[in-house]
Amino acid sequence: MDKHSAWERLYLAVESLASGEGAILSRLENVYMSHILALNENEFQDEKAKTLFKAIVKPIEDGKMRKGQIFDLSNEEARQISKNIVSLFINIIDQD
Repeated sequence: MDKHSAWERLYLAVESLASGEGAILSRLENVYMSHILALNENEFQDEKAKTLFKAIVKPIEDGKMRKGQIFDLSNEEARQISKNIVSLFINIIDQD
């Protein structure tokens, strides 16, 4: 996937987090399934971007997301992950 695709997926993720309906956990589940799972760490050259991406996918690696549903994640953790998604998007657009 090229940089444009990563930018586009992150843009759609941010838009979905901001304007989607439902609780933060529900919106975050949708963002993971629709946009984040299609990305991988190798798409980001910047170390800050890689660190942010690792923090975003950590719940998946920790087994807190299964079959498209998030388990054992607090609203505060979901808010922090959402902030990290926005920060990663900003990092990508700042590189241009």
